[in-house]
Amino acid sequence: MSDRVQRLLQMGVVALFCAGCFRSGPDLPKTIPVSGTVSYRGDLLKQGTIQFEPTESLSETVLRPATGIIDKHGRYPASTFRNGDGVMPGNYRVTIKSYVGEVTLDTPEAEIVWAIPKRYGQAETSGLDVSIPEKGTRKLVLDFELTD
Repeated sequence: MSDRVQRLLQMGVVALFCAGCFRSGPDLPKTIPVSGTVSYRGDLLKQGTIQFEPTESLSETVLRPATGIIDKHGRYPASTFRNGDGVMPGNYRVTIKSYVGEVTLDTPEAEIVWAIPKRYGQAETSGLDVSIPEKGTRKLVLDFELTD
């Protein structure tokens, strides 16, 4: 599958995920606010996405993935159920995707070039594992410094 088609599919998945972010109520599982920065070779990323993919729950609760949009200052807030609510306690593999150029509905033929090594975009190869503790933290800052 081409990077262009993959990017369009990712945009669709993010849109579907965000549609579920508007759920509200007191019965939602606990999340820990998580934010931070992402840099590559010492420079903050200008755009991208970060995803926390569950690998192991710390309780009987089934984990949901969390995502974040990396802004032009390299910062991201992680969201599971609502915008910026954080990540459920548990263990995660983190994937990060950042491109130069952007495929949009108006420019589906735009050339996509990875701004970071492509391995960070796959759970099997990112090598970025984090644990979100159940207790003892009100806010967690997770900065990622990517290398080659």
